[in-house]
Amino acid sequence: MKKLLLLAFVFAFSGVVLAQSGDPNPKAKKAYNDGVANYAKRNYKQAIIEFDKAINMEPKFIQAYFNRGLSKYELKNYKGCIEDLTSCIVLGENTEKIYFLRAKAKIALEDYEGALLDCDKAVEINPANFENYYYRGGIRFQTKDYTAAIADLDKCIGMKPDFAEAYNDRGSAKRETEDYDGAVADYRKAVELKPDFAQAYNNMGSALKDKGDLDGAIAAYLKATELKPDYVLAFNNLGTAYFEKGDYEVAIEKFGIALRLKPDYYFAYNNRGAAKMKTKDYNGAVADFSSALQYNGEYAVAILNRGIAKEMNNDFAGACQDWHLALSKGLTSAQGFIDNQCDKK
Repeated sequence: MKKLLLLAFVFAFSGVVLAQSGDPNPKAKKAYNDGVANYAKRNYKQAIIEFDKAINMEPKFIQAYFNRGLSKYELKNYKGCIEDLTSCIVLGENTEKIYFLRAKAKIALEDYEGALLDCDKAVEINPANFENYYYRGGIRFQTKDYTAAIADLDKCIGMKPDFAEAYNDRGSAKRETEDYDGAVADYRKAVELKPDFAQAYNNMGSALKDKGDLDGAIAAYLKATELKPDYVLAFNNLGTAYFEKGDYEVAIEKFGIALRLKPDYYFAYNNRGAAKMKTKDYNGAVADFSSALQYNGEYAVAILNRGIAKEMNNDFAGACQDWHLALSKGLTSAQGFIDNQCDKK
């Protein structure tokens, strides 16, 4: 699922405006328009100062609350954004744009339940806006309600059939329901509409891998890395596809690229360690698993795997120590290794 896009709405007093009872006094109007001008220049802090002035002079200046909230969103002050948008609603302005933006701020705070309620309200106000369904589908994906997410994305695509991102996201929801054929079809449509859509190629590769089509998966991942040479996740996924195919040396190479791009990517260290195990490079494997743990000491899978590599290197005491540690981190599968290799010694 792609990261949700931010759609911003700025209302200049002389242009399209939210409903406002009465006309603000000239000083408040000037401060407001100065705020809009600063927002347009991305001077968000100064924009907030100007909107503050307008609101201090006109406490019911709805447009100023909205645009101050939008400026706060840009500065990642999501709580402040929500407060300003709620003030708009309290003052009687119940527009789609307010609920839509407040939902976006709640998404940023991972308040998906609250965001869903706001998206529901936006859909109620304007059921003809495809974006409302798109974002609600994204929220439902985050809450793992994949069937409902697909239904919303169906509506979105029905309204806007050339929306590549919606096909990509629906493909991801279908993949979660194990409809791999449907997922691949959606990803293919996404890249047909947007040929440089690297994320859709990466996602397509994962769905093809799920189907057991490793050659197809590799081709899709390669396309993703061609389009985006710094695509860390795609290089890691490419490595896993080569690993599953049994091409361990190539897998090691691809995991290495991922690590050059992101040296703290502990998943790739673990994966490269597993590939090195297959080539009987047990010292190299231990080193990679240890590197993974330098960046995430709670990564129990790497602890378990390091224990296996140590065992293969005849370091039985070190292996048992790692397996007991993995078990203490909650990885119950470590118990079998302990029972078979440690307690009897």
